[in-house]
Amino acid sequence: MDRDAAFGLRVMQLALIGLCVYAAYILFIGLTFPIVDNFYFRQTQTALTTYWLLQGGPWFAYETPVLGAPWAIPFEFPVFQLIVAGVGALGVPLDAAGRLVNFLFFIATLWPLALLFRTLQLSRASYLATAILFVASPLYLYWSRTFLIESCALFFALFWLTLLVRYLAGGGLACVIGAIVAGTLAVLAKATTFPAFALLGALYALWILAGRLRSGESYSRLLAAVFVIGCIGLVPLAIGTVWVAYSDHVKMANQFGAMMTSSSLAKWNFGTLDQRLTARLWNEVLIGRMAPDILGYFFVVGVLLVGVGLVAPRRRWAVLAAILGFFTPILLFFNVHMVHSYYQVANAIFLLAAVGLGVGSLFENGHPRIALLGLAVLAGGQIAFFNASYRPVIKAEQVPIQDRLLRIGLVARENTRPDQSLIVIGDDWSSAIPYYAQRKSLAVGGWFPRPLVEHVVTDPQSLLGDRPLGGIVYCADMLPGFGDNQKLITDFVARRAVIGAYGGCQLLSPQQGP
Repeated sequence: MDRDAAFGLRVMQLALIGLCVYAAYILFIGLTFPIVDNFYFRQTQTALTTYWLLQGGPWFAYETPVLGAPWAIPFEFPVFQLIVAGVGALGVPLDAAGRLVNFLFFIATLWPLALLFRTLQLSRASYLATAILFVASPLYLYWSRTFLIESCALFFALFWLTLLVRYLAGGGLACVIGAIVAGTLAVLAKATTFPAFALLGALYALWILAGRLRSGESYSRLLAAVFVIGCIGLVPLAIGTVWVAYSDHVKMANQFGAMMTSSSLAKWNFGTLDQRLTARLWNEVLIGRMAPDILGYFFVVGVLLVGVGLVAPRRRWAVLAAILGFFTPILLFFNVHMVHSYYQVANAIFLLAAVGLGVGSLFENGHPRIALLGLAVLAGGQIAFFNASYRPVIKAEQVPIQDRLLRIGLVARENTRPDQSLIVIGDDWSSAIPYYAQRKSLAVGGWFPRPLVEHVVTDPQSLLGDRPLGGIVYCADMLPGFGDNQKLITDFVARRAVIGAYGGCQLLSPQQGP
C-alpha cells in the first residue's frame, strides 16, 4: 500500500470516529425531550406499548391501549420494546430509554457491516467509506435518535445476512444458530425490513452453491448445504408468518383492531400498480426526498461514485446487489415508503454501500486523493443538509411545553385516576395523548366507519372494559376531519364540563349535563 492510500485510510478512520461522536452529541442534546416531533404517531405508539409492558402487561398479546378494550392490537413482536422496557426498569426515563436503545442499535450496525465487508473480501476503504456515509447520513442521524424500532430491525437483518455469508465462507454451527436467531429477531422486530436482506442472501447462496457444483462438489454435501441454508432463511420467515397469524387473531377481538389486520392493511402497505408507474411520485419522492435525505445536498456526487463502482469489474456485482437491495423494499412496500420517510432506514444502507464501493474502487485503482475528495464533499453535504433540515426540528423540541398534545395529555393525567380511561377525539388514533396521559384510551379516528362512531357515542363504557371513563379529550379544530360524523361528535361532547384545556384541546367531564 502506498503512502497516500495509508494516509487516506487513517483519515477515514478518524473521520468515522469523529462522526460517531457527533452522532452521539445529536442524540444527547435531545435525549430527554418528549417524542412529539416528526412521525410522533409511530413514536408514541411504540412508547405506549413499552410503557404498558413496564406496568406488567403480557409479552405476546401485548397492550397498545389506544383503540379501546380489549387493549391488545399487536403489530410487530415487541423485540425493541422489551429491550427498552428493560432499560426503563433501571430507572432511565422512558423517552430517553427509547432514544438511547435505538441509537445504540444504529451504532452497533457498524459491527456486522464490517464483518460482512471483511467476509466478502471487500476493501477496508470500501467499508470505511460506507460507514462514514452511514453515520453522516441525515436520515440515520435523525431517525436513530427517535423512539422507533427501525435501527433494531436493521441491525438484526444485517447481522443475519453477515452470518449467512460467513457460513457460506466456511463458518460452523455458531454461524447457523446465530443466523437463525438474528433472522427471527429481524422478522419479528419489523417484517418489512427483512425482504431485501433475504433476497440478497438467497441470490448470494445460489451463486456460491452454483460455483461449488461446477467445481465438482458431491451432491450429498451440496444437499446438506441447501438444507442448512433453507433453515437459516425459512425458519425466521416461518416464525414471522406464525406471528402475523397470531397477531391478526388477537386484533380481531377488538372491533377497531379488526381494521388493522395484515389483510386489511395490505393495500396501504403495498400500494398500487398506478403508484409504481407514476413518474411524478418517483421524481418527488426518490429524487426530491430520499436522495438528499440519504446522501445530502451533493447526492449527484454519490450517483457518480456508484457509476465508478459499476465500471470496476471487481466490484460491479457487489454494487448491483447493493442497488437491488435499495430498490427492493421500495418496490415491494411502495406506499409506506412514499408516505413514511423513516422506512428508508431499512434500505438506505444499501445505497450508501453502493457509493462506498465506488470510493473503495478509486482507492484500489490508485486514486486515493480523488476518493477522499469525493467522500469529503459527499459527507460534508450530508451534514449540511442535516443541519438545515433536521436540526431545526430538534431545536423546536427544546420547547415541548408548547406542544398541545403533550400538554393536554399531562392535563388528563393530573385530572384522572390511573384506573380510569380516556376517549380522545381530534388526533386520529394517535397514541400521543394516551401515552403522556398514561391512561388506557380509545382514540377515535375521523375515518372510522359510522357504525363504530355511533357505538362510541351511544355506549362508550362498553368499549373501555373495566376502566371507567375518566374524561374526554376533544380538539375542536380537528372536527372537520370527521366528515359526515361531525354531528355525532358535537352531540357527544355537548353539555360537558371543561376540566382543563390547552391550545384548542379540552379535557371534558365523562358525564353530560342536562
